[in-house]
Amino acid sequence: MIRKIKDNYLLLFTYILIPLVFTVTFHHVSLAMTLSRIGNGEFGKSNAYLFCKDKYVSQNVFEITMEFLSKEDVHFSVTSDRKDENGYTVRKIYFKEKYVELPIIDGRFFNKKDVKSKSNLAIIGKDVKGICYKRDNKEYIRLGEEEYEVLGVIGYKTKLPLDNVIFVNAFSEYDLKSQIFQIDLFEGKDMDLMTENLELELKRKGFECETISKGYTYVEYLLPLLANGKLFCYLLACFFITISLALAFWINAEEKEISIKRLEGCRDSRIYLEYIKKGLTAGIVAICIGLVYCKINMMYINGLLIWVYLLYIPISLLVLILSVRRVVNKSLVEMINQC
Repeated sequence: MIRKIKDNYLLLFTYILIPLVFTVTFHHVSLAMTLSRIGNGEFGKSNAYLFCKDKYVSQNVFEITMEFLSKEDVHFSVTSDRKDENGYTVRKIYFKEKYVELPIIDGRFFNKKDVKSKSNLAIIGKDVKGICYKRDNKEYIRLGEEEYEVLGVIGYKTKLPLDNVIFVNAFSEYDLKSQIFQIDLFEGKDMDLMTENLELELKRKGFECETISKGYTYVEYLLPLLANGKLFCYLLACFFITISLALAFWINAEEKEISIKRLEGCRDSRIYLEYIKKGLTAGIVAICIGLVYCKINMMYINGLLIWVYLLYIPISLLVLILSVRRVVNKSLVEMINQC
């Protein structure tokens, strides 16, 4: 009986530990890629800085740049900074699909819907937390005369350049009055051609702008990506080997009980169903424990963790079924000897 309980704990432990280790490792690898480049704030494969001669039309230039790049079918981000009266850097941002993995210690970063919203929304660095105030269980900050709802806080164990940055969504009411706009392309598109066509589009609409700097970071971008891919292959191999060994060990421990059930006339389909139920129950409990662990440790990777479990549970059930099949295919003589 005690051994059976231990074996059931092994199954649950396997379901909890493997996906959690897999997810946390990849979260930290993605985070490391961001932290290695966070100093200069250039996250794309290529980037450019656009200068606008008139700072009072900055919002118009920002929106035209967004619209132009959106039509080009490219994964990009547009940002522009301005110092506020408290010395914080206010960064207006728009991106397509997804931005980089930033270290979030509370809440979340903007999603696609947020950056298109006309509501006043903000993500703040941890050093900005002191000017926040609460109302109706939500946190807010005030920029000028406008109030912004705080969706998340950026921070890490060590000090970061983003600790005193306030991100605001592109269509918020914040008046940029900025003359420099940063464009990051996260795909291998031709930045030279892109900026040239963008300048022509802005000129056609009456705005005098020019590209003052361009950069290409293919090597810096590619090396961590290759390392990430290599790590993924190693982890995937360990993933399958550990699943197979743990589940095979568990079914071996259950072999005598399965044999007794078969000798008592229990149908094979019923035996399969019983162990599939155990596997699914262990999976659901493991998801809950994994989400609680991430919440306690302020690791906001719930979406990624759920996707890993959705991959893990079907694979583990397949291994489980194959392990049970090996036992139920034994002959009557082998079953009697087993008992």
